[in-house]
Amino acid sequence: MQVSDMAISGLGMVSCVGYDVDTACASIRAGLTRPSQHVGLEPILRDLEDDIPVTLNNIDGITNGFYMTGLWARMTLLALQNLIEREALNSSDEFFWQTTGLSIAVPILDPQRFMVDEVVEPEVIRQILCEALLPELPSGILQNNISVCAQGHSGVAAVLVDAMDSIRSKKLNRVIVVGVDSYTDAATLKWVAENDRVKTESRPAGMSLGEAAACIVVELEQAVLDRGAVVYSSIRALSCNNDAEDKDQSTFSNALSKVILDCVEQDEGYSASIVSDINGEQWRARALSTALVSLTNKISDYEVLVPCQSLGDTGSASAVIGICIASRAFARNYAAHKSFLVTSLSENGSVGCIRIDQFN
Repeated sequence: MQVSDMAISGLGMVSCVGYDVDTACASIRAGLTRPSQHVGLEPILRDLEDDIPVTLNNIDGITNGFYMTGLWARMTLLALQNLIEREALNSSDEFFWQTTGLSIAVPILDPQRFMVDEVVEPEVIRQILCEALLPELPSGILQNNISVCAQGHSGVAAVLVDAMDSIRSKKLNRVIVVGVDSYTDAATLKWVAENDRVKTESRPAGMSLGEAAACIVVELEQAVLDRGAVVYSSIRALSCNNDAEDKDQSTFSNALSKVILDCVEQDEGYSASIVSDINGEQWRARALSTALVSLTNKISDYEVLVPCQSLGDTGSASAVIGICIASRAFARNYAAHKSFLVTSLSENGSVGCIRIDQFN
């Protein structure tokens, strides 16, 4: 889907390499890391393999001891507070917040991952997050304007489709899109270990575990200019495919190439920085590399940026982080290209691609 009028007008983040979006993006650009080992979690993995070191890219001192919705709410609130303070948004402006939506992308609600007996519905997660977040946010935010999407890595692309529909239909003036996830809580750590996905000394091509929350403000470009705010970047195209039925890893590259093609097909000699959610696992890297090979006649020049090198796998937060990275690169004038492609591949095969261009 091609887009001509949507802007990114606000940024916020919390991560292991920075408790605000500016520090985090600068740290990612510099290749900084803050991995840590947690003795308290080691017994979870020792049942599977003796003396395995547990290296996590967690937000130490902030998320310790929190789990699932409690963890997501805590990180989401910190990212939103960073956004509100950074963009100097007036918390007492009732009309501004009543016409602002809040859409939160969370992980796929896999019962095996979260050690629950049955599938948890997104509406249940929405209600829990509303109870946790609303008392801490500006009073004008309406509960009916808060939504949750549980599609994992690719969920942000789907959220953006709905957000733009709400803005164009004038139901809302803007939408704050949040991505939040953690692979460092005890239940998730056990889940990835049982599926032989953890990166260890004996399995170097394994998953790097991280956690983060990031958020952006999406609204019409003209509306941003009318209220005297800054347009950090523009959404120029997006595509997603959430039909994950009958997919296996051998088909992921085809699905990924199609959504990337949807974002570039009208341009000749297109070049871009590609922000990928590859995380150290071979199947994810294979899907992206195969997709890019198939698109060599469409993308003339590109670089691949891998935030996982600093953050670990941030799951549902990864696409919003990619948009923040692109927006900060434009603002600081160090972007190698005038366009970014933020690609996403969920564990169930759902895919997404978001094209972010420099505003002019």
